[in-house]
Amino acid sequence: MSAESNEGCVPHQLDVYFAEHPTIDPEALAEFVNKIDPDEPDQFAIEKVATSEGESALIDSYSGSLGDIVVTILVHSVPSPLKDAVIGSAPLPPPVQEELMAHKSFALISAHGGENYGQFELEILLWKIAMGLCDQEAIGVGSPWTRNCLPAKFLTDLAAVSKDGAAGDTGSIWKSLRESGEPRMLLAQYVGVEVGGRNWLATRGFAQCGFDDLVFEIPSNGERELEDVGEALDMIFAYQIINGPVIQAGHTIGGDAKTKAWRFEAPPEDVEWPFDTWGMLMELKRGEPTKKKRFFGLFG
Repeated sequence: MSAESNEGCVPHQLDVYFAEHPTIDPEALAEFVNKIDPDEPDQFAIEKVATSEGESALIDSYSGSLGDIVVTILVHSVPSPLKDAVIGSAPLPPPVQEELMAHKSFALISAHGGENYGQFELEILLWKIAMGLCDQEAIGVGSPWTRNCLPAKFLTDLAAVSKDGAAGDTGSIWKSLRESGEPRMLLAQYVGVEVGGRNWLATRGFAQCGFDDLVFEIPSNGERELEDVGEALDMIFAYQIINGPVIQAGHTIGGDAKTKAWRFEAPPEDVEWPFDTWGMLMELKRGEPTKKKRFFGLFG
């Protein structure tokens, strides 16, 4: 199923962790987001909507927008219910992991709409807001969908933004994300999964950027193959950031008379994946060598 046919169905969300239930300054958050990306022509605005008390948590609600992208922030006075799955499985130094696991409050940021933007722009906006919350004492950020988790210091250093909100560069991170999908860790990652005795390498986050996620079955002696497929996935991701979701089942990329090409196919029907796919999934396979060398020369 193509990315276009699933438009609007894929969730765009991040969890932001706090040591204690925070008081967010929406005006400072908007100023932060607008300042760190001078290449963004639209202005981000946000305001507090309400505070409500549920059975187990106090929830502060905020509503914001950037162009036709609508943002909601729900700050809960309890830890994230996904902390074990996201923080607990992250490859973090033990002291950092322990600090994040001990958080007592989290903000769920969600983005919707954005028909006038590429879908990865919703993800970029989420990370800008998350970094702005790190500037307001958040201790880390996790993705419910890619299961990526990063501490606040890493993110503020990455954005080159000082604690007082002054930009240390001219938004080069966002330029790089838009031009090449780097740093990829903010948008997508690759994870190993075992299903029914078969081992796979799966992409997580491609769908949030508007592209089909990919799975690659790892052969039993596939250490070298994993290195090759990792490089191929990086190129595929960057290619689609630049050109859009143009790759479909039946397409082939790369390869020459000596090197096998990569082939895209519909995913196997007999595998029940342990993650959401939203119908946006293809299998990546090794094809046969081609007569003419092609780098992302797509043909069906």
